[in-house]
Amino acid sequence: MHSCTIVRNIVGNPWWQVDLATPHIVRSVTITACSDIWGSRLRQLIIDVLRRFEPRSAIRRTNTTCAIVLRHQPFALGETRQIPCTSDQIFKGRYVRVTQRGSDLDMILCEVQVDGIREHIVNVAAGKPAYQSSTYGMTSAMYAVNGISNDPRAYCSRTTRSTPSWWKVDLQSNYIVNSVTVVPCQQPFPSSKRSRSPQREPPLDVNVARGKPAKQSSSANLYKCEASKAVDGMLITDKKKNSCSLTKSQLGAWWEVDLGAVYEIHAVVITSPNSGELIHETSEIAHVCTG
Repeated sequence: MHSCTIVRNIVGNPWWQVDLATPHIVRSVTITACSDIWGSRLRQLIIDVLRRFEPRSAIRRTNTTCAIVLRHQPFALGETRQIPCTSDQIFKGRYVRVTQRGSDLDMILCEVQVDGIREHIVNVAAGKPAYQSSTYGMTSAMYAVNGISNDPRAYCSRTTRSTPSWWKVDLQSNYIVNSVTVVPCQQPFPSSKRSRSPQREPPLDVNVARGKPAKQSSSANLYKCEASKAVDGMLITDKKKNSCSLTKSQLGAWWEVDLGAVYEIHAVVITSPNSGELIHETSEIAHVCTG
């Protein structure tokens, strides 16, 4: 009796609940009854799998009730019984609750085991090539799968006012997709001074250089503008804010990026410092703000 829990029946329908810490797909619940006379009084149980904590006694709902132990199915003294969830649906949640209903007795549980599979959520779209019907200003379809949703510097994907507008991602393999989560943009888009008309939009669907290893012929000590700043995805054209690449004043200065794989290159878009203009040539001191 010292290893059992007793739930006093004070207001009716005593319940016991365990927090699995993370969502699980529950397949069965195994309960061990008390070995004395109280064990035979364990009956009329309702087992619920809940997505969130509910402080009050569970209200029976068909979409959360995994299994039921009826009145005429009492436990034997010290019995350990595996109670499978009904097979007509998948019961997924973080909390498993056992409720004894329709009885004025206390509920005594000596052991409860939950057979479940931890739900492991993986974003298979993160970092994959993305495309859209059109591109507004300096945004990119890739911004929707860059894995950043709480950084105001990480701009969102946005199309122009075309009809119909669409966005898609290439998962590069076959997956069974359980759900799609869309996070709305939480901050304003770049101002009109930084946006571009449709005629000047970058002809790129995917910036395959973003975040890739980069190097250059030399690095100026001024502003700490190393080669990687040219592919950091930050559309800030002020060198003083450490978002541009800057070489020393030298003949034949160069900058390069390792894409990590072989790609068919359609265009290279370079943004000049301060003005934010799109260019295809650099001056004697090479400044590159985005690749």
